[in-house]
Amino acid sequence: MTNDKTGSRAEGTGRRWTRAARIAAVGAVTAITLTACSGSGDGYVDAYFRNGDPIYAPLKENLFEDGTPVCSEPIVWKRIETRGRSFSSTGGLVTAWLFEVMNTETDPSTATSESDELKLERALGSADRMYQWTDPAYDAEYGISGPEDLDALKAEWQEHLEGLGTEAPLDQYARPGDSWLVTPETTYSIRRITDVEGFIEDNELSVRFNGLAYDYAGAMDRDTGVEYLMETNRETGETRLLGPDEELAIEEGSELFNEYEIDLSVGFPDEPEASLVLANDQCPAIGGVQGSRYWVYDFEMIESTESEPVDLLG
Repeated sequence: MTNDKTGSRAEGTGRRWTRAARIAAVGAVTAITLTACSGSGDGYVDAYFRNGDPIYAPLKENLFEDGTPVCSEPIVWKRIETRGRSFSSTGGLVTAWLFEVMNTETDPSTATSESDELKLERALGSADRMYQWTDPAYDAEYGISGPEDLDALKAEWQEHLEGLGTEAPLDQYARPGDSWLVTPETTYSIRRITDVEGFIEDNELSVRFNGLAYDYAGAMDRDTGVEYLMETNRETGETRLLGPDEELAIEEGSELFNEYEIDLSVGFPDEPEASLVLANDQCPAIGGVQGSRYWVYDFEMIESTESEPVDLLG
């Protein structure tokens, strides 16, 4: 499967946030922790954990301004929260998105016990939750102005993905696809490196492997074919590209995209039925702690095609 279409959309967004926004973010104080006593302007309760504790999160409208991330705006515990638990990883957001897509929102009045009724009430409002996860670029592409605009799309998605989550946990239906980094200068194809120390040695890089502090990947410049080691600080989120003779900082306006292929054939890899693309807003660290967040950049249903049998005798 190719991602050229989605990649071109990414490149078309241009520099989404300005130098002034970055400077303001770097100078911002450490993000506050929202509590049950927080004012209505701090966040909102969108759902509940299974134990009944409320989930707080700032509204998306407070996290973007004219499509540009407001990097100084805090999110609770540095993470986008979901009904099941707090997720900081991209995979967590994928699972949460699929849960809300397939959430049937059963009428609480049909419950046979008070506890079941409470659980069903907490499961309501999936479109409200999903709307808080979509990137403004997605909203603009599909004419989404509010949660209600997701209702018709959700019905189409449920029909197309019928059976999703019935045979296995939702995370088993999603497999990593392509990843790419779009900078103002070029686009890099990102790949996983299983032997980081070997990559460092083979490419004669002047850096030492530290898997506790950094995440690593390979980044190939699509224009030149040159490959770099992409090193990302797990705490701050700061990323740099390392080559034999140069070190490149990730430029202002860069965006990282991760694709996940949604396959209904659990345990037997088949052609995907959907493609989910996440975009990282690339917000810099706040108070020395990673401030970047992932957003749903695209969610596309894929129609499988069946080849006609070949008549060898014809």
